[in-house]
Amino acid sequence: AERERADVVIANDPDADRLAVGIRDGGSLRVLSGDELGWVLGWRMLTTTTGDDRVVARSIVSSTLLDDVAAAEGVPCRTTLTGFKWISRAGDADGRRLVFGYEEALGYAVTPIVRDKDGLTAALVFADLAAREPIAAVLERLAGRFGAHATAQWSQRVDAAAFTARVRRRPPDALGGARVERFVDHAPDADLVELLLAGGGRVLVRPSGTEPKVKCYFEAVAETPPEARRAVGALRDAFERYVGSLAEA
Repeated sequence: AERERADVVIANDPDADRLAVGIRDGGSLRVLSGDELGWVLGWRMLTTTTGDDRVVARSIVSSTLLDDVAAAEGVPCRTTLTGFKWISRAGDADGRRLVFGYEEALGYAVTPIVRDKDGLTAALVFADLAAREPIAAVLERLAGRFGAHATAQWSQRVDAAAFTARVRRRPPDALGGARVERFVDHAPDADLVELLLAGGGRVLVRPSGTEPKVKCYFEAVAETPPEARRAVGALRDAFERYVGSLAEA
């Protein structure tokens, strides 16, 4: 990509159900996170489709920025459990048409024809948008309108059930300088706990579905992207210290 001085890089996994992209930003290539690509594709589908029957969806561990973009377009955004078996059904109960759905693990649905994550149709939508304007400009515009969001993840090989039980018993009062305003236990629907922070930040903790480890998801909101990245880094560091205090207790 650098040899060809490519403006964008598009990659699918072997069965092409996931999509990853890189963009030229400030002279160098950077890989977008699953959430960043979700913001771009979600905005594109929301602003190029019409109809009162539209709906978009995201998994619960994916960024809340999609909610704000959808609200601005007058379209409901549904939050589902992880996995496209849930995302693809987001509009079934009330007969709505899913125009976009995503999960942060690089899974995207951009057409109701394919009721699953599909990296090929998502790549086509991304390529069409990238041909029209720089993707970095789209991200900058979204941050300016809806606030700058940043997300991060952290995982640890532990007894996940015991770990989440300790978090349930001793949730933190604050993380990264932000007060924990709500503690949400999603059991029995999902083995997932969620910490909602002052200022729009979130921490979600759940066991991995495939490995003996716990997975943690972080989101921070700030005025600018650099501030949001610093905030989400501080949030992750604070959570790791909190985890250490649980182990010592």
